Amino acid sequence: MAVLAGSAAIDLHGSAGDLPAAVAAHDEVVAVLTDIWQPHFEAQLRIGALLLGQLGSHIQRTPTTEHRELLARGRAAVDAGEQAWELAAPRGAGGLESSAWLARLRAEGLRLQWLGGDPVESDTLVAAWQEAVDRFDAYGYRYESARSRARLGAAQQARGDAGASATLQAALEVARELGAEPLRAEIRATGGARPQPGPAHRLGEALTPREQEILGLVALGRSNRQIGTQLFISAKTASVHVSNILAKLGVAGRGEAVAVARERGILS
Repeated sequence: MAVLAGSAAIDLHGSAGDLPAAVAAHDEVVAVLTDIWQPHFEAQLRIGALLLGQLGSHIQRTPTTEHRELLARGRAAVDAGEQAWELAAPRGAGGLESSAWLARLRAEGLRLQWLGGDPVESDTLVAAWQEAVDRFDAYGYRYESARSRARLGAAQQARGDAGASATLQAALEVARELGAEPLRAEIRATGGARPQPGPAHRLGEALTPREQEILGLVALGRSNRQIGTQLFISAKTASVHVSNILAKLGVAGRGEAVAVARERGILS
C-alpha cells in the first residue's frame, strides 16, 4: 500500500508542477519502507524510476545553474535502484515487474542526463527506452508501457527516426483509451503525433503553451540545438517553433521577441 500510495504521490505532485513535493513523497516512502524491510528494497526500482521521470520532466524548465543538483539526485536514484536489483536477483526475486522497472529506471536515468545537458548517445537512449517498452509489454502494464512508448517516441524523434510519429501515436491511443490526461499532454507536447503547423502569416495569433515554453528558453539564451535537447525535439523542430514565435510577435529576431514578450507580459 505504501508503495502504491507513494508512487501516486510522486506522479501527482510532479504533474502539478511541484517537484519538491514529489521528491519529499519519494523520500518519505523510502524512509518508511527501509525501517520496515531493509535498505535498497526491491520496490525502490519503481519509486526511483518515477522520481527520475519527474526530475527529467522538470529539468527542462529549470535554469542550467540548478541542473547539477537535479542530475546528482538522479544519479543517487539510479544507484539505489541498481543496488536493490543486485540484492533481489540472487534471492530469486526480480520477476517480470521488477525487470520492467529496472529497464525503466535505466532509461529514465539516461533521459535525465540528456535533458540536463550531459552527453548521451542517441542510439543508447533509444535502445534503453525500447527495452523498457518491451519489458512493460511483457509484464502487461498498459499505462506504463504507453508512457515508456511515448518517451521512446520522443527519443526516436530527437534522433530523426521516421517511425517516431507512429510510436507516439500508438502511445497516444492508449492514453486516450485510459483517460490519462498527463500522458496525453506529454505526447502532444512533442508535436510528433500530429502535423506541425505550416508557415502561415500569424501576426497577433496567441502563442501556444509549447511556444511559450520555448520562448522562455530563448530568453535564457538557449540555441535551437539546446532547446531541442532539453525538450526532446530536433533542432529543426525547435527552429520551426522559434520562427512561429517571431511571426506571431511580429518581430525579426530572438532578442526582439524576448523584449516584446516582456513588454506584453508574456514573459515575466
